[in-house]
Amino acid sequence: MKKKEIIPILLIILSLNFFIINLTIISSEEQLNLPPVIVNYNSFYDETIIQGYNLTFYVNAADNEDNINDTLTYKWYVNNVLKENKTVFELKEINSGFQEIKVEVSDGNLTAHHIWQITVATKQQTEIKKVEPFFLIAPWIAIILIIIILLGLITYYIIKELKAQ
Repeated sequence: MKKKEIIPILLIILSLNFFIINLTIISSEEQLNLPPVIVNYNSFYDETIIQGYNLTFYVNAADNEDNINDTLTYKWYVNNVLKENKTVFELKEINSGFQEIKVEVSDGNLTAHHIWQITVATKQQTEIKKVEPFFLIAPWIAIILIIIILLGLITYYIIKELKAQ
């Protein structure tokens, strides 16, 4: 080889050493730990509840690893404050306003979570909501009153014309 041909080959070898990739090989005896999976949970159609009523939350979770027997633990939070460590959580004595309920399911290493967001209304707030449909009816009441007044005016002029004859 000539001296000019050695330099490009040496540069290519040095460049390849710069881009070495490390691979981790897992043997058949080791298992990859996967996070738990929340399979299902209860959902609420009406996310506004009345203060004073209890609400029950649950999740079903699984850890789908064949050779690892992980025990799942559950942590329930209300507005980021830990409340329970059970599989089912009953929300009691809650303050009115926006509430965030979160469950964390852990296998000891990895965690899955689900969040519910609800609004808790006082009984007075729900009674006010019952009155709201009146405001939807009010325009119809105004239209009916206008029709009655118009009919009264028409009747008045008809009677006035009959008396004039």
